[in-house]
Amino acid sequence: MRVRRLAVLSVFVLSLAVLSQTAAPAKSFTTPEVDGAVQVTGDVGAARGHVTPAMAQDPRDPQTLVVAESDAYSSRCMVHVSRNGGLTWSDATQPQPDSAWQGCGYAVTGVIADLAFAPDGTLYYAWSAFQGSTYQSRIYLARSNDLGRTWDTTALPRIGPDPSKRLFGLDAMPSIVIDRGDPSKVYVAWWSNNGSWNLPFSISGADASVWCRLVDNRILSRPWIAASRDGGRTFGEAVDMAPGIDQCTTEPYITQAKDGAILAFFGQSTRTLDAGKAPPAHLFFSVSRDQGKTFTAKPIYEQDGPADGPAATSTSDWLGAPSPGVDLDTGAIYVAWENLGAGVPKILFKRSTDNGATWSEPVKVNDGDGKRDFDFVEEFPTLAVAPNGRIDVAWYDYRNDPVFKEGDRRNGFQDVYYASSTDGGKTFAKNVRVNDRAIDRRFGPRRQSSIDGPLGLVSTDTAAFVAWDDTRNGNESNGAEDIYFARVRYAPAAEVFGGKTGSGTSPWAAAFLGAAVALAVGGLILVLALLASRRSAPPSAPAPSPAKPASEPSVN
Repeated sequence: MRVRRLAVLSVFVLSLAVLSQTAAPAKSFTTPEVDGAVQVTGDVGAARGHVTPAMAQDPRDPQTLVVAESDAYSSRCMVHVSRNGGLTWSDATQPQPDSAWQGCGYAVTGVIADLAFAPDGTLYYAWSAFQGSTYQSRIYLARSNDLGRTWDTTALPRIGPDPSKRLFGLDAMPSIVIDRGDPSKVYVAWWSNNGSWNLPFSISGADASVWCRLVDNRILSRPWIAASRDGGRTFGEAVDMAPGIDQCTTEPYITQAKDGAILAFFGQSTRTLDAGKAPPAHLFFSVSRDQGKTFTAKPIYEQDGPADGPAATSTSDWLGAPSPGVDLDTGAIYVAWENLGAGVPKILFKRSTDNGATWSEPVKVNDGDGKRDFDFVEEFPTLAVAPNGRIDVAWYDYRNDPVFKEGDRRNGFQDVYYASSTDGGKTFAKNVRVNDRAIDRRFGPRRQSSIDGPLGLVSTDTAAFVAWDDTRNGNESNGAEDIYFARVRYAPAAEVFGGKTGSGTSPWAAAFLGAAVALAVGGLILVLALLASRRSAPPSAPAPSPAKPASEPSVN
C-alpha cells in the first residue's frame, strides 16, 4: 500500500511540473510598469559626485548588469556589478592603471566612460584619463575576464598636443564597438579637444576667443577612432571620422550595422563673432566599410539656429550627444538626439531603412516641453534596441521644473523620462517617468563642474534597464550625487529574465520544475527500490496464529 501511494505521489508531482510549463503564457504589458529606484553606488562619503553612468548586460547571463561611472570630485573610475537584474549592486575594482594618467572623469557635455561585452563575457571599459593639472587627457581601454575583479589596460593613440595643427589633445568621451562577427576586432571612438574653449592662449596655443569660430586659427575638435585586431591589446593609428568637414564637431557615438559596417554619429558646434548669427549646427552620419580604415561622412539633419528663439544673443549653435542603434533583424539604423534651437529642447529621432542612404523626417519623442536657457545639451537621450525590435529612448527632462526662470541659464529640477516605439520609430508611446523623486540640479557636479552627460540604458524583450545620476542624498553644502537604477517592465517581475514575454519560462517556474522533477524521480526510484527488495527477499515463515483465550466473554 505504501509503495502504491509513493508511486501516485511521484506521478502527481511530475504532472504538476509539466502543467507549470504548459500553462498560459506570461502576461505582456502594453503600458510598462516602473519598479522602485535602487541605489547603485554604496559610497557614503559626504564629498562624492558620481556622474554619467554607462551600462552593459552580460550576454552569458541576462541578470548580470554592469555600470561604469566616475566620481567627479575624486577623479576615480568606478565599476558596479549586479547579479540579480539590478536589485542589488556591489563594487568591482577600479580599472585605472598605476601610471601618471590616473585621473578619471575630465569630460564635459558627454560620456566619461563606456562599456561593452564580448560574446565570451569579456568586459571592455573605455574612459578618459587625465594627467594631473596638465590639461591633457587620453583614452584608455581596460579588459576584464572576471567581471571587474582584475583588469588589463591599454593606452590608445593620443591626438596632440600640436597647436600648429589646431590639435591640443584633451581626448575624451569614448564609445566602444565589439565586432559581432569577429570579437577580436575592437573599435574605440572619442572626441579630441574636449573643453578647450575655456583654456587661455598660454595653455592651448590658440586664443579661446576664437575657439571653433569661422576663422583659421581656431582649435578644431574632431571625432576619432582606433581599431584593434587582437581583442583590445594593441591599437592602430587613429582615424578622423569627419574627412572633408573642416568644422568643429561634437563627441562621436558608434555602433555596428547589420552588415558589419562601423557607423558613427556626431554633431557640430558653430561659433561667430556676431551675437545671434551663428550658423545652424548639423548632425553628421559617417560610415566605414573597411573595418575602420576610412570613413565617408555626410550631414543628415540641420538644427534651427539660436536666432530663432530666446537664445538669440548666443554666439554659438551646438548639436551633440546623438545616440545610435541598429535593429539586427531588419537592419534599420536609428539615432536620437537633443535639438536645442529655440530654447525648447526636443528629443528627436530619425531612421534609415537603406543602410544610411536616406533618412526619415525627424520624429519628436518627448511629449512634454521643458524650457531652459542653457545652450549645451542637457537632456542627453540614450537609445537602445531590444532583440524583438522595440526601440527604447530615455533622457533627462525639465518639464516638471518648478523653479525655472528665463535668464537663469541653468534649470533647477530634472526627471528621467522614457518612451518606446514598436513600429520602427514611426511613432512613440506616451512618455513614462522613471525616477520616483525629482533630481535637484541646483547642486552637484553638473552645476558645480559643468559635467553634463547621458544616462545608462539596456533593453531586453521584457524590460528596459535605466541608470542615472541623482542628488537625492545630497544638499547644497556637500553637493553629493549617487547613481540610481530602475527597471521599466513589460512583463511581471518574475518573468523579466524568463525569455521572451509570453513564450519563455520564468526562473521561478524553472526552479519549480527542477524541484518537482527531482522529487518525482526520487519518489519513483524509491518505489522501484522497494519493489525490487520485495522480489529479492527470501520467503518468510507464516505468522503464528494468536493464542485462543481460555474462555470467551459472554454476550448478553
